[in-house]
Amino acid sequence: MIGKIIKYARGKSGLTQEELGKLANINRTTLGNYETEFRQPTFEMIETLLNKCGFKIYFEDVKSKEKFESKDILRKDI
Repeated sequence: MIGKIIKYARGKSGLTQEELGKLANINRTTLGNYETEFRQPTFEMIETLLNKCGFKIYFEDVKSKEKFESKDILRKDI
């Protein structure tokens, strides 16, 4: 499923695999393997790829409707 999300985001941004790979400092083959789900990227790589495509990952607490990003988890008060 994550491969389809990465491919969708890349397509919406108008980037080729080669271009997105360069932006994320990975080669085109690795990105292709992520998109076809032959390999699984780390969460950090997923976030990097989506950010380079102009997308943001956020989490929503279904009870409180509070939204936060992964960078917020790094705060010391959480």
